Amino acid sequence: MDSPTDWAQLLCVLGSEVERGEFPRVSDDIWHFDAECIEDHGAYVAVVDRFVTLTRGALPLTNVRDSVEIKNRKAFVEFELDGQTIHWDLKVHDDWVDPTLYGRLQNLVTPRGAGRRFFIAGLGQDSLLACGDDRMRQGLSELSGLKFQWE
Repeated sequence: MDSPTDWAQLLCVLGSEVERGEFPRVSDDIWHFDAECIEDHGAYVAVVDRFVTLTRGALPLTNVRDSVEIKNRKAFVEFELDGQTIHWDLKVHDDWVDPTLYGRLQNLVTPRGAGRRFFIAGLGQDSLLACGDDRMRQGLSELSGLKFQWE
């Protein structure tokens, strides 16, 4: 694999959802995320759950629930963390994820991740996401030729 395109394709396959078999995905360490995925109730639950999976226990969110009303332009996600309910109202832009969600989750994982945080490489409307320390971010960037950023 010599080009960033080859690496991006491999990482996309590793981070994609699997639509057959008993495993929901190939890897819990990388996520091929398409930001145009909010269609109805449960969509933000799936997105937040995937962020939680990437942290490998550093972000122990429980009881994640959401409400998505595209026509009424209303959405929220809420969950439990350390015995407290956290509720975030979200902006509705057709079926796109509210871009503030990434930063909000980053703010939660940073103090508890022991140097691990989310990092991202944009690919267009989709991206590759992972959670790790700066050594991991830099190493994956160098190996793949993709520019992973903390953002």
